[in-house]
Amino acid sequence: GATKEEQLKVAEAQYYGEDMIRLEMISMVMTMKVFDMDPSEAKEVEGFHWDVREDEHFEWTLVHDNGYHYKNREHDLALPKDQLHKIARSILFDAKFDYEKEHVVQPLHDFELLLHSRTQKDVDEAT
Repeated sequence: GATKEEQLKVAEAQYYGEDMIRLEMISMVMTMKVFDMDPSEAKEVEGFHWDVREDEHFEWTLVHDNGYHYKNREHDLALPKDQLHKIARSILFDAKFDYEKEHVVQPLHDFELLLHSRTQKDVDEAT
């Protein structure tokens, strides 16, 4: 089994993964609306709401900002389809998504290093 330190790294990645999933769901609901699909008919996103005021603060001044941001479900889904489509795509390719992704990837990388180190130690001791 995994050590406590390894388990904590996986748990950290899972915790931050929730933020990525949330961004993906916002983009999914927007994309459904762009293509005339009813988000309330999709079990995965039925009743899913967002509001930028509830998000953790992200410092946009430190990165390239393309200017496409979500605000809240009611506001965003009332936007013209072309603008909504740009925001939906931007969510998955902007600096905030990259920031969230890094918070998932780094602990997984750390876990992998810990696992390899422990495995190598076990092999060295066995030989």
